[in-house]
Amino acid sequence: MKILFPCILILIGIFGCSEKTTRTSDTKFQSAGIELSYNISKPDSISSEHHAVHSGSDTVSGKNSSNGLQVYRFIVSFYSIGAGIEPKQLEKFEHFLQRYRQKTSKTIRAEKTRWGREGETDFCIELSEFSPADQRMFIRDAKEELKTAGRVNYSENSPCRQQHR
Repeated sequence: MKILFPCILILIGIFGCSEKTTRTSDTKFQSAGIELSYNISKPDSISSEHHAVHSGSDTVSGKNSSNGLQVYRFIVSFYSIGAGIEPKQLEKFEHFLQRYRQKTSKTIRAEKTRWGREGETDFCIELSEFSPADQRMFIRDAKEELKTAGRVNYSENSPCRQQHR
C-alpha cells in the first residue's frame, strides 16, 4: 500500500493532466490553448565588454518593426549591475553627440529613455540624416568614444526600450 499510493499519484500526474504544452515552432509554444511566442536575436559579434546586435541592414531607422514600434539605427544602453551606471561615460557620450552635431551640421535626433532605478538610460538614435557610409562611421566613432566604458551595450536596427505606441 505504501508503494502503490505514490505510484498512483505519479501516474495521475503524468497521464491525468488535461493541460498540455506543445512546441509548435522554434519560437512558439501552445499551453492551455494560449500561444506563447518569444524572440531570440543572436548577435553577429560580441566583445567582452560590449554587446552588438545587427540585423544586416544599414538604413532601417524610422521603419516599423513587426510589432509596430519604430526602429532606430543605433541604440546605446548604459546599464547597471547593482551599483548604478557610469555617469561620467554617459556625460562623455552626451558631449560626443553635441560635438558630432557641430562637426557635421546635422540634427542627429537622439531619444533619451531612462528605464531603470539606478540611472539606466538608452539613447535611441535614428541617423536618417546620414548616408549608410556616414552611419557606419558615426557608429564606429561612438563605440570608440565609449571604449573605456564597462557597462554599455549597443544595438542596431532595433526598437527603443519602453517606447510608447
